Amino acid sequence: MKTKGKKSKTPKKNSELVNNFIFSLYGKSENTQKMYACLLKKFASKTVRIDRLTIEHIEQYILTLQKKYKPSSVNLTINVIKSFYNYLAENGYQNTGRFLKTIPALPPEQRILTKDEYNRVCKRVKETYKLDCFKFLCNTGLRVSEFVSLRRENVTKGFLRVIGKGRRNRSVPMNNVVKEIYSRNRNFEMIHHYFRGKPFKNASIILHENRQWVFRLCKQIAKEARIATFHPHSCRHYFANELYHRGVDMYTISRLLGHSSTSTTENVYVHWSEESLVGATNILES
Repeated sequence: MKTKGKKSKTPKKNSELVNNFIFSLYGKSENTQKMYACLLKKFASKTVRIDRLTIEHIEQYILTLQKKYKPSSVNLTINVIKSFYNYLAENGYQNTGRFLKTIPALPPEQRILTKDEYNRVCKRVKETYKLDCFKFLCNTGLRVSEFVSLRRENVTKGFLRVIGKGRRNRSVPMNNVVKEIYSRNRNFEMIHHYFRGKPFKNASIILHENRQWVFRLCKQIAKEARIATFHPHSCRHYFANELYHRGVDMYTISRLLGHSSTSTTENVYVHWSEESLVGATNILES
């Protein structure tokens, strides 16, 4: 639909509409922008005029995705399309996407490292740089993108100061484990071990390779420690769980993880086990 009062307005190409929308996401992380661009360009490639699609056309596209992908992946695309049409509505186009609804999906199963597994890794993995990376992740709760972006200036007065999702700043206090690792890796050399001592100033160029390397590193560590495979994000879950079960309140954990609310922390990162419930109902006997 054209903007009212501008009958001579030339319809914009799909690529221009998508690029303008991605540009409007400057406040989001680079990875988020790339993900939005990838999903939208795939969606836009299925039509000549993305701004003229009906809800039936969009739902038909969603149905084709459901045959190939998991509900959680399809819902990601749905939310991106809805955000795109909200942007179009702000610029005089019809907001067709407002009628879209996400499909039922079970929450993804999280791989949680246990304290026993943490100790087995510390005991069985011999290479120092591997242990340094592993312990650092487990004792700070950093996302992998935050971890590989660390610079010396991120350390101030015993705190790690990082910029996380949504460009939110947060501070994570360095415990003795982290301080000891940092004392031997003033420029976070352990993160760039794979690149054989390349200067840290090149970190922005090899950021993606570093991220992938940390995933491979965790796989190697799991194999050496003879535990189930885990991802770097499992270390973040370990961090949150250990803090909670050692008595740290939910609000503080949420701040340390960089969440905007405690609901994300409670619903996604703090995990219950049947063992933790043993004896809880005994009070009813008295």
